[in-house]
Amino acid sequence: MLLRRNCDKVLRAVNSVKNLLGSRPALWDTTSHETRIRTRRIDIPNGYMNDMVTRIFDQLSAGVEASYRDVQQGSDVSVLDLSYDGVKGRPKEIFDCRTLPFDMTDISDAWWEDWHTYSGRDVQDSADVVAESFGLEICDVPAKISATFYAQQVLRRYVEKGRVVFIWNAYIEPIAYKGKRVRGAYYTEKSNVIIRPEDPDPNETLTQISSREAITPHFLDPKLTADSKISALTRILVNSMSPYYTARTKTIESTLLDRMLHARRCG
Repeated sequence: MLLRRNCDKVLRAVNSVKNLLGSRPALWDTTSHETRIRTRRIDIPNGYMNDMVTRIFDQLSAGVEASYRDVQQGSDVSVLDLSYDGVKGRPKEIFDCRTLPFDMTDISDAWWEDWHTYSGRDVQDSADVVAESFGLEICDVPAKISATFYAQQVLRRYVEKGRVVFIWNAYIEPIAYKGKRVRGAYYTEKSNVIIRPEDPDPNETLTQISSREAITPHFLDPKLTADSKISALTRILVNSMSPYYTARTKTIESTLLDRMLHARRCG
């Protein structure tokens, strides 16, 4: 019975690698004509570096610590509260869970490296905490609609026995939609990624990546809860998240597969 179970695990790992090899062309092209939502970082607009920046970073850091306690306790993701006046909207939640045929350490290291590559940082220059601010442009390609945002976020990595947890909180302020200035609303984001072996067996080679994100709109004027422009901004922001997680997982798969094939050729 034990032998059969071990054989099943090996077969699952082999099949996972075969699937990765079979989908290889798709991993190379993550900006194909089929991509609906495209997201890129841009320069921070003038006027966004002020005394509020430090205060927001402090609140985001406190939010990350609170989020980690939620993860440890298995609690639901709560709404990030930046203590500003206004009305909170309903959180939009996104979940993603995938299994990869690589070990936990390799996957978590690749995830950390990919984050730094995307944000234009050197992975050697940061410890387990990253605080950053940036401009963000999101385009709905078929609809020919774009929106720009200003964002601040704090990311922290927690390496535990048996799992690695990444948690980040963000403040996202819309700047423009369809080229027109937007005022009176902002968003808070609470996200976590948990990477752990699918099976506690130390010989197991399958690892689970589970991602969870909650984006909450906040309105400085209650009348904006029914504003069509703000509703459209919320949709384009939320719709950009799922492709983001898919693209990141594909990048990690491709990176680790490259390393595995290179090691075998050199070995």
